[in-house]
Amino acid sequence: MELITAAVTVMEIAAERCSGIMATETMQFTVEDMMCNGCEDTIQHELKHEDGVQQVSANHIEGTVEVRGTINPSLLVERVNALGFNASEE
Repeated sequence: MELITAAVTVMEIAAERCSGIMATETMQFTVEDMMCNGCEDTIQHELKHEDGVQQVSANHIEGTVEVRGTINPSLLVERVNALGFNASEE
């Protein structure tokens, strides 16, 4: 029974990760309340540890974050919002 439960859990995790658009690409999204270099560093540090992320560049002056890799844009925006910022896909 435990093996079946573990297999179902793995399948659920895989389905969740594949539920959005995933392709090797560069995406950009806005972060309205990123005010300083510290905000940039916080976002870059958090996103660079996400699966599939190859490169992250945040710019508080333009209010944008650019991410390159095999990524799910919606999950990255959710991650930034979880940090307390107001991010949205362009």
